Amino acid sequence: MRPLALSLALAFAATLAPTAAGQPPCTAIVAFYGDGCAGSAGRAPRLELVGCPRPGAALTLAIQNGLGQAAGILVVGGDSQFFPLPGGCQVLVLPPLTVLPVVLGGAAGEPGAGEFSLPLLVPAQPDLVGRRFNMQALVWDAGAYGSISATDGLQFVIGK
Repeated sequence: MRPLALSLALAFAATLAPTAAGQPPCTAIVAFYGDGCAGSAGRAPRLELVGCPRPGAALTLAIQNGLGQAAGILVVGGDSQFFPLPGGCQVLVLPPLTVLPVVLGGAAGEPGAGEFSLPLLVPAQPDLVGRRFNMQALVWDAGAYGSISATDGLQFVIGK
């Protein structure tokens, strides 16, 4: 398990969109924490955020590497916690602010083929700067121990 502090220290800049001409540098923090759970063929789904989370920004949230055509949920919350599920997986986002049902695309039943993409728009409200959000995707997968595969947690802090 990756501690949150270490993950924040290793915040990945690769998924932050390049700053457009005339835009200030992105000051948002985006980091993974916790451990996902593997599903069929040992593949764990991945959650990615593309773009700079700042007021007025367009982002894309993507689930990749899941079981093709599998159903699941995207959990969004304001804090990170570790809540165990039967089978060894953990919910890494509590309390949930939103639970969104999703169905992954890709070839039905194919391990690693499942993907889902959700365009997001951060409201153009400066008071959102500094607000933290945590997300995790849980995917139903009969090949996973406990029939649930899960992404690592993803935390982002709205920047300027």
